[in-house]
Amino acid sequence: MNILFLSSQNEDIRYLKEKLINLGNNVFELPLTENFYRIISSIKNNKIDIIHIFEKEVSFVVKLYCKIFKLPILKTKVENIRKLEINGKVLDLYEDGGINLLEKIYSQKIVQTRKYDIPVLMYHRIIDKEEDKGCCYTYTLLENFEKQMYYLKKNNFTVITFKDLEKINYRNRFEKGKKYVIITFDDGYEDNYRLAFPILKKLDFKAVIYLVTRELNNKWDIDEHGENKFSLMTVEMIKEMHDYGIEFGGHTLNHIRFPNIDPNETKRQILESKKDIETLLNERLISFAYPYGLATETAKEMVKKSGYKYAVTTSFGSECFSDDLFYIRRVAIFPKNKIIHFRRKVSGKYNFISINRENKNK
Repeated sequence: MNILFLSSQNEDIRYLKEKLINLGNNVFELPLTENFYRIISSIKNNKIDIIHIFEKEVSFVVKLYCKIFKLPILKTKVENIRKLEINGKVLDLYEDGGINLLEKIYSQKIVQTRKYDIPVLMYHRIIDKEEDKGCCYTYTLLENFEKQMYYLKKNNFTVITFKDLEKINYRNRFEKGKKYVIITFDDGYEDNYRLAFPILKKLDFKAVIYLVTRELNNKWDIDEHGENKFSLMTVEMIKEMHDYGIEFGGHTLNHIRFPNIDPNETKRQILESKKDIETLLNERLISFAYPYGLATETAKEMVKKSGYKYAVTTSFGSECFSDDLFYIRRVAIFPKNKIIHFRRKVSGKYNFISINRENKNK
């Protein structure tokens, strides 16, 4: 994030500035007494994402500028050398996690003001035959998928993986002029290789595929719903896609439901599936997908301890990506989604729409 401090430049602020920079943020500072022209120039030149004001107010002109250009302002009181008062609550900067919590508050303010965060799209199967639809509606027609990918290309989206996100630092996902999107596929179906992969290669796109490692087909859906049998990818397919740049992540051994199993089995499903893929690819995995989007606290803790950096759900979680990096909400792409629906789903605003709808239906 690019953060602008408007402060009295005391010891408290220097400590905070140093800690935020160490986490990968860019922090700029001006005195509270600076005129509005210098402040607005700094905002423009440094591509500021959020302004943090200490103690006093900014001028009406700066407030108006921020309102027009959807630039959030966080105003806090400094209680002493270590504490900030934010919205009536005291945040201790010297406590474990204090700076990280402030970072989350920054991200929440940016996301809420812009009504935007990076969309993480969720696909399962890609099909080109009527008989492959099945009964679970976890498919996307090939012609629709191709149109969706070309929409991203035509509209200058930057398609990244979680490994790419790790390189640019998720704190910098608000970069001006960038429209990031992450494409994910669950389970590892053979059609991901046969139908989706050629399109991704043609457009120079990457994706993240979450593999079920100890099944040959969608046995979980066959047993539970009487679904048609659909094969998963072979080792050779996985290696070829990996060599191109497709990222792979964990999705358990057998596509289980975490709320239905005990802690020992939870541990086995997470650790052994991770080992299966890492041994195959000779590479550390950094992202995991909870089957059915269902995460327990035990599962979340085990995912963290196993070395993953990120974990995704389905339609659960916050509209703000960084609220919980182990409970990231995705945007599901459904069979009937046309370009008009897809455009809204990749706008970065869709999670707000979805969560508002869910709250109204409670």
